[in-house]
Amino acid sequence: MDPADLQGVVAFVNTVEAGSFTRAGERLHV
Repeated sequence: MDPADLQGVVAFVNTVEAGSFTRAGERLHV
């Protein structure tokens, strides 16, 4: 696997996790 591919996967996972945390935070605040 190319380092560039690995970086892309890591960035994608971080984006998904950030979105999940944001939604969880919104649920807690509601």
